[in-house]
Amino acid sequence: MESRVQVNTQSQMKVEQMENEMHLFSSTLEKEHYEKAKALKKELQGLGVAAGEQNLVSHTSDEFLGGFKRFPQVAHNEYVQD
Repeated sequence: MESRVQVNTQSQMKVEQMENEMHLFSSTLEKEHYEKAKALKKELQGLGVAAGEQNLVSHTSDEFLGGFKRFPQVAHNEYVQD
């Protein structure tokens, strides 16, 4: 039987992997990263990890706005925000 410390360490590693996959998805919009993150979330649910620890958070808007470094005002145009 696994000790509680090992389970917590495994859970933390899976949370970090899930967050990394979501970061990669936010940057590249490659579906495979999102699918991997969803699979990790399902594993975390099976391990009994608290719901707050398994949120799939995408930062695509931050990445998108960061792409307008030369003309930052363009990122705030109405047609860009839709």
